[in-house]
Amino acid sequence: SLEIKESFFPNVISNFANGFGYSWNLFYGSLTSYSLVIISLLTGNFINAYKIFVYICLFLSGITMYKFMHSLTKNNNASILASILYMTFPYHLTDLYIRNALGEYVSFVFIPLVFLGIYNLFYTDDKLKSPALTIGACGLILTHNISTVLVAFFAMLFVAINITKLNDKKIKKAFILNVVFIILLTALY
Repeated sequence: SLEIKESFFPNVISNFANGFGYSWNLFYGSLTSYSLVIISLLTGNFINAYKIFVYICLFLSGITMYKFMHSLTKNNNASILASILYMTFPYHLTDLYIRNALGEYVSFVFIPLVFLGIYNLFYTDDKLKSPALTIGACGLILTHNISTVLVAFFAMLFVAINITKLNDKKIKKAFILNVVFIILLTALY
């Protein structure tokens, strides 16, 4: 939190590596870093801020998976089961408790949003009202690069399977607008 007080865009944590410093936004987007810094400024303790942040992310990942599954199935029980399974998958918990891979862990919040947005784009009438695709993709880009690449691959596969639906002008317009917004909102990274 010292870095955020001294500079609005801190690129180096001066306390790391025995005072030599380390660049925290070199390989991953800054969303996780700034979220932790803001919570630690509020709590006054980095460890408590970290715990609060990961539990917020765990809760939000369950909610986003519930929203996605409910959009697909329209079944509350199936959606609750999917969100509980998603939050307790061994890989998800391993990222939290063993690997401490914060960027990857936070990306679990945004993955269901990307697929919810794509599903809404192609299969519902809510083409321009749902910002899920833009929020999900921007969140992924600003948290974890590798997750972004993997999700982009499967999202492109989904679009390729549904390529004929892009002939609909509403869908094409919404798709292009989402891509433009994603590029504009993540250009800082």
